[in-house]
Amino acid sequence: MDKHRLRFPGRQSIRSVRAYLPVAVVLALLCVSVSGIEAAEYVIQLPNGKINWSTGEIFASGSGSPVDKNAPNATDAEAAVYSIAMLNAGQNLFDIVQQVRINSQLRIKNLVDQDSHLIVKAREMVYASPEVETLRRLDGNGMLTVFLQFQLHGGFAQLILPREIIHVDSITKVMPGKNAPAETSDPYAYTGLVVDARNTGMQPAMVPRILDENTREVYGAAFASREYAVQRGMSGYETDFDAAAKNPRVGDAPLIAKGLRTEGLGQSDIVITNADAARIRKSSEHLLFLRECRVVIVIDMPK
Repeated sequence: MDKHRLRFPGRQSIRSVRAYLPVAVVLALLCVSVSGIEAAEYVIQLPNGKINWSTGEIFASGSGSPVDKNAPNATDAEAAVYSIAMLNAGQNLFDIVQQVRINSQLRIKNLVDQDSHLIVKAREMVYASPEVETLRRLDGNGMLTVFLQFQLHGGFAQLILPREIIHVDSITKVMPGKNAPAETSDPYAYTGLVVDARNTGMQPAMVPRILDENTREVYGAAFASREYAVQRGMSGYETDFDAAAKNPRVGDAPLIAKGLRTEGLGQSDIVITNADAARIRKSSEHLLFLRECRVVIVIDMPK
């Protein structure tokens, strides 16, 4: 058993976790809130955890039971239960992470199955996930359940995202010269992009694509700068249109596009109208807001 994968409790006995939170409250915290902005988050609930595509977070639980109730040292016995729970939580978390879709063709599992180095690094990152100690619980039979939290963005995204997503140099707007005609106000200046993909069956992915009706790419790996894709994700996901339009990610004046249908086996590529595609391409700022991944896609609540 790898010691670096386990996080043992400190002096506080795990017996005291009964006082943290009642089980009903713990379960409620793991569910999506039904009020406020959180109601718009796209969360996939799974038997041992959940994937929150709006925040880029994954939670997983794991349990451990007393191995030897007659152990002479109670502290060692409790530490053993904690180790088992953490190990099980780590395995459950890794299983969930592998289900995450990268694009319409691939899931993370497809990548790690093909690359032994990648699977080692991915597993190491997952098993190093911090425990959410306030959710830790212990039932009357000595069953300890712990919860781990994992972030898809950041270092893990740097590891997983396709290499074709590269750093894009800053875009500088060129001002007209002295004898050039005066620059007029640009009616196509937008601060971000909101795609209404409800009723299309679109499924979230780390690298979604937006296509026009001729399947020409409007947004995808070639448009995003890697540092933004790594830190905030290629796109945000919401289930409420109003929440998406007010999301700080897309700024005060987002361009709104209507999704028509999906493309690809995994239904993670969304087709918009040619008219909307033209509006995006005409905007003098579109390269900037796409480069910075200021995109939010509105999709139906998961069933």
